[in-house]
Amino acid sequence: MWNKGRLPKEKEWEFAARAGREGVKYPWGADEPNERLANYDYQDSPGRPTPVGLYPAGATPAGLYDMAGNVLEWVEDQYAEEADSAVLRGGGWCYYARFLRVSNRFRFNRAERNFVIGFRCVRELVSL
Repeated sequence: MWNKGRLPKEKEWEFAARAGREGVKYPWGADEPNERLANYDYQDSPGRPTPVGLYPAGATPAGLYDMAGNVLEWVEDQYAEEADSAVLRGGGWCYYARFLRVSNRFRFNRAERNFVIGFRCVRELVSL
């Protein structure tokens, strides 16, 4: 656990990216990716990760930023039955628009690191 948070489970990540809406293609809705919605491999892109929230038009209805583009995100789950592999979600700054779909998932070796991978933490809400 990092800073009292954890990696989301894959189902949690997808629920958050869809904002609970079934059939949504991208976190922001049905519109195809463009330079206002996400940091990805479009012409004139920054060519690197950008600060979270730089693309507010691409946020989910719940206000989650960068669920598509910017960096691929680790989730807790392993890929199929491969113990050394993890699932990554969300596309990244150097990926084509088709990889920004909420349904996309990637396999990656847990022991490796890459310049296009990051993470987001989930904190459990505690009722008082």
